[in-house]
Amino acid sequence: MVMQSLRKGSSGGFLKYILFGILGMSVGGLVVMDVTGVFNTGGIGGTDVAKVEGRTISIQEFDRKVRRSLARYNIPVEKAYEMGLVDEILSNDIRALYLLIEAEKMGVQIDKKHLAKKIAEIVKPQMMEGEKLQDALNRILQYQRMPEKEFVKNVGAEATGNILMNTITDAMDPSRDDLAKVLFQFQNQTRDIEFVAFLDNEINDYEKPTEKQIKSLYDSIKSQKYQTPEYRSSEVIVFNTDDFDVTPGEISEDEMNEFYEDNIDRFSVGEQYFITQIITSDEAMAQAVYEQVQNGKTLKEIFESDEAKGAQYSENISFETEMMLPEFYDSLSAINIGETAKPFKTVLGYHVAKLNEVRDPEVIPFEKSKSAIKKQIEKDKKADALFEVVSSIDEELADGMSFEEAKEKYKGAEIHTVASIDQRGRDKDGKELLQDIFDAEGAILITQALFENIEDEPSPLFELENGSFVSVKTVEKQDADYTPFSEVRAEVEKQYIADIQNAENEMQVRKYLAEVETSKASLKELAKEKQRALQNIYDISLSGEMSAPLLQQNTSTIFQAIPGNVGMMEIDGGYALFNVTDFMIPEANNENLVKIEEIKAALEKDTQDEALLMYLGMLNGKYEAKINKALLDNVYGRNTGAQ
Repeated sequence: MVMQSLRKGSSGGFLKYILFGILGMSVGGLVVMDVTGVFNTGGIGGTDVAKVEGRTISIQEFDRKVRRSLARYNIPVEKAYEMGLVDEILSNDIRALYLLIEAEKMGVQIDKKHLAKKIAEIVKPQMMEGEKLQDALNRILQYQRMPEKEFVKNVGAEATGNILMNTITDAMDPSRDDLAKVLFQFQNQTRDIEFVAFLDNEINDYEKPTEKQIKSLYDSIKSQKYQTPEYRSSEVIVFNTDDFDVTPGEISEDEMNEFYEDNIDRFSVGEQYFITQIITSDEAMAQAVYEQVQNGKTLKEIFESDEAKGAQYSENISFETEMMLPEFYDSLSAINIGETAKPFKTVLGYHVAKLNEVRDPEVIPFEKSKSAIKKQIEKDKKADALFEVVSSIDEELADGMSFEEAKEKYKGAEIHTVASIDQRGRDKDGKELLQDIFDAEGAILITQALFENIEDEPSPLFELENGSFVSVKTVEKQDADYTPFSEVRAEVEKQYIADIQNAENEMQVRKYLAEVETSKASLKELAKEKQRALQNIYDISLSGEMSAPLLQQNTSTIFQAIPGNVGMMEIDGGYALFNVTDFMIPEANNENLVKIEEIKAALEKDTQDEALLMYLGMLNGKYEAKINKALLDNVYGRNTGAQ
């Protein structure tokens, strides 16, 4: 049995925290789409779930996100894996890496000054009265269960990716004037109706229900309406990984050399250009920057002045020429080292770039790489050792080792006894017992594992935010039950009668509709014949609130009706026959220009979103993404038949 573990990957997607909600990052909605065909499956091993251009997403990082995301919707992870939700979360991370890698290869970087400003922009709207910026940040991080270092890294990565993403979407600016005007007229039309209401409670000619009929209705609705919660008391064992001996030991010269040879591509570098550049969306500003460089100013001096507001600055960054955009390479290869190229345009904007150095292709020698190789091997060995220990514990628990035996065997293990709770984590008095022991997120994960696990068996080990691993098992179970029939009999009988009245009323109104259609009588004549009031409602709009007794769902019925034809609709407490008596379509003139422009902007955004999806599809073909299907099956397919 394999565990959801372990190794911390070299990086993650800049969208990995969009599911948290509170920060509301701007890019959230643009990369949630159908995962079909987004990434290729391929053979990667170890404890990484995915790899893109040498970047990895570790199972430790990914599993935390999956469980945090699913816990809020009470979806078991195995079921989510069956449904494809786990693939969708992983797909989002991979798309985020696509954008981040592409942005970095284009030289997009965020300096510390702009990063601090970006963080302040995110935190300030969340500040409470009298609260300092740092205090607000600390509170947000505590709520998100996220270290500050990770938060800062994510904000920087997101801002970097956003520059590229916004460039792609901003390039799409189609003219939608005619369509926007038509949509404005459609969305802002109004209708007047007249109607005759027939209420259910006016039906009195019905047979009183028998005891058997009332009991039958109770049996059919009790699981939806009268079910009481299932409660479980439990034991939770917590393993602190700090107490595990996972020291990698000595790394031999042969091991490092083997790693070097097996991963020689990592140490091969093509021809490189080292440049310093300013990027701006303003062509005139780019030209002004270039002229100032010719007059003796440095790009850094210009960037730090007020003359380059809104521009992006990168200092002495390297590019492999094989990976450079054609416009980039053509401009820089035409100048000498130390010179600054004339402004040139790419998808990112207008560049003013100075060529600092050109390095020939090379393979970094083994001796220069030994230190980095040793650290990577130590990291991998430590992660693999931890994985083995946790997997071993998981197997022992599955094979029958008790929590008490595990506590004796493994240093630092702790057992917590938790009284009966329901699937919300609350006892019968509404108290959240697990939060007295664990943080809020840990309590959610443990509750989820308790109720999705087989009774009398320990759950598979899973990781909490603090790095510890836990297993939970049911001690005692109180099955879900139902409120006794005797206590709700009167309520069920009332519902039974209401159902009879509704059915009889519907049949009667349909009969009246047929009579009107046959006789071609007006609603006014019908109202007089049935001694009912003919009512009117005016200026009904597509987006407005419905006046009583109409329901919001009546909007589509009214706007699909042909004026002059009598129709039928369900209303609050019964049914009605209605007729559209008049309608008004506004003129698409200058008086309504603001609303028309809003519709046009929405249309343009839809087009931009499609452009981004197409761009992501292109990146999918450019960068190879592999997933570790075997690891995903082992971690999330435990109860789904996956091998």
